[in-house]
Amino acid sequence: MIYAATYLVFILSIAFTTFGIILTSRLKEKYSQDLVSTLLYFEVFIYAFGFYGIWGQILVRELFRESLSEDVILKISETAMILGLPFLIFAWFMLIRFATALSGRKYRNLMIYIFLPVNFIVVAVAGILLARQAELKPSVLVRDYFLIANLVYGFLASYLIHLPVRGKLSAPGIKKNITAPMLFSFMALQAVLLFFQPNGKVIYLFFIIAFFAGHTFLPVYFYLQMRIAGSPGPASSVNAFDGFCSRHEISPRECEIIKEICNGLSNKEIAAKLFITEQTVKDHTHRIFIKTNVRSRAQLMAMVKEADR
Repeated sequence: MIYAATYLVFILSIAFTTFGIILTSRLKEKYSQDLVSTLLYFEVFIYAFGFYGIWGQILVRELFRESLSEDVILKISETAMILGLPFLIFAWFMLIRFATALSGRKYRNLMIYIFLPVNFIVVAVAGILLARQAELKPSVLVRDYFLIANLVYGFLASYLIHLPVRGKLSAPGIKKNITAPMLFSFMALQAVLLFFQPNGKVIYLFFIIAFFAGHTFLPVYFYLQMRIAGSPGPASSVNAFDGFCSRHEISPRECEIIKEICNGLSNKEIAAKLFITEQTVKDHTHRIFIKTNVRSRAQLMAMVKEADR
């Protein structure tokens, strides 16, 4: 019975992973490239940990339980779990970066110099403890590290989303009062199930389901809001705009600038939304004016509107 349930949960894990990544890729139709890319990186890294760190040890036990000794199987499964830790650390990093962008805050390189070193130092200290104290088990250390860090980073990401700059999230249609509590609830549920995991295999299978299903929340919620709000415009209008950009040899980033100009945003607002400097916006705008042979935003907007007809 447990074997059949494990097999079913493995199939569900693959399904949730595929579903989450595909949905995230489709979000590019409505939301900014930087925001969607960060979310996609988070999904890829967190699911990579799921298969390396979680399923890796389970599959090793199931595949080699009759051909290898228990000690060898234990070492291989623990190695698989440790190999998954870098994916987990980068996933949390991308989650914080995603929450920072969604809340309208500017991303700081300081996060790279603090977040990643701190986590890798924790992992290094854990390795030293394992080497010096034989009674410690890698699986227990990794579990405790996941329990604590998952709650901390889940709370931090939810806090950033719940208190956005100017009181509104940078993604249109996304509500902070839904995103923040639901995100933390799924991450807290994972921690609770993992805490009680030693009590039985069934609870661990529920943890795996919560892990893979919970991380589909963001892409599912964003996709549903995108469908409810509708696409940016009719297909013909989108194709006309793409044709306009192609004719004038406008780069993808310049296309984003033009869209925001047409939405009535100032240089400062565009810079905040696309997470670039105001001077970069001005430089892009200058190149756009040269390529389209216009002298003002009004002329550019009129030209874009004409192309949509």
